[in-house]
Amino acid sequence: MSDVPHDYDLHFAATEELDIQVARARTILERLAAHLAATEPRSFDEPKDVVQVEHVQKAAQLLFEAGKVSQPVLPIPAGAEVFISYSQEDADLARLISEKLTEIGVSNFKADRDIQPASDWAESIWEAIRRCSVFLIVLTPKFLKSQWRLLEGGAALASKKPVLTILHGVHQKQVDQLFSRWQPIQVGPDNDLNPVLKAIITLLKAPKQD
Repeated sequence: MSDVPHDYDLHFAATEELDIQVARARTILERLAAHLAATEPRSFDEPKDVVQVEHVQKAAQLLFEAGKVSQPVLPIPAGAEVFISYSQEDADLARLISEKLTEIGVSNFKADRDIQPASDWAESIWEAIRRCSVFLIVLTPKFLKSQWRLLEGGAALASKKPVLTILHGVHQKQVDQLFSRWQPIQVGPDNDLNPVLKAIITLLKAPKQD
């Protein structure tokens, strides 16, 4: 059986709606392709921030084949950014989180990648926290030994940022009192990040609190 009827007519209202959705899809694809162009690694001689055909193709794949994440890739508020707080010893997990966020069109700040050479490290961290839309902290046994989790977390709280806590190899009873007010998401050894991605999308779409 064919998936498409042999003959069909669009009601005039359906035609108008189709035009609206086509325009919306184009806008989403343009924004997502531009984000990919700006964040994907480039060789030294490649122009930066230029949208190539592969960016448009990948954007279309992400939009129309979003995989397990059942919520739509967009609309996500323009300028939304997730700050990833983590231990440098957990760089592989942080890199995976960053890649998954980028795949669904969410900008993210990861200190080892985004702080420019010769920049003031602490000031760059505070500025990124001030502008972020969601503060994501990855609590692992290694990060529990670092004071940076408290410094960055305190700055996020002072800035009244939504906080999402990931537990990886950590029991909820080990969570600092600073973060215990929020329900964490446990990520197992399989590193299934879909619950995390869904929670971030929900937070980004939530109305801002004054």
